[in-house]
Amino acid sequence: MELIIIFVFLVALTFVFKKFDTFVYSLAALDIFLRIIHFLKGNLMSAEIYQFINQNFPPSIPSLIDKYTNGIFNEVLIWIYVINFIIFEIYIIKKIIDK
Repeated sequence: MELIIIFVFLVALTFVFKKFDTFVYSLAALDIFLRIIHFLKGNLMSAEIYQFINQNFPPSIPSLIDKYTNGIFNEVLIWIYVINFIIFEIYIIKKIIDK
């Protein structure tokens, strides 16, 4: 279910802003957010917060891909994810060089 919600969110953002870089930035920002939440889950001592985060937030986008797919489709999605982050890095480097 999480994968469908995230996919719909990313597609909606892309259609609203009508730019490919919106999709790239959104996916990267979402993955960074999930990783921060996962880090906080592991470092917070409150059992209630740990349980809430553990039930409602996946650790990262690759973990979602692994959870819901397998085989060649899994590999294709993971490669799309990696290519997205390569493009994200290129965008960031271009922004740094332009400044």
